[in-house]
Amino acid sequence: MEKPGLTDACVREDLRRFTGSLRRETTLATGAGLPEFGQPALVAMSGDDAFFPVEDGRRLAAALHGAWLEVSPRSRRSR
Repeated sequence: MEKPGLTDACVREDLRRFTGSLRRETTLATGAGLPEFGQPALVAMSGDDAFFPVEDGRRLAAALHGAWLEVSPRSRRSR
């Protein structure tokens, strides 16, 4: 299976920048505001995602009024 996060320098740099930009305060403030969203929302998750577990999607859908979760059993490419 291809792992671009390990083999592609551009992907590694994107991941480094993304994770470096994450701030606990921003994440907590955004999470606290989720119940106020008030619009229908589809939370789509991959059942085999290596970074975001399906349980995160369940918690997100539960935090959003009127949201629903759809899990694709296999979204990662296999070789």
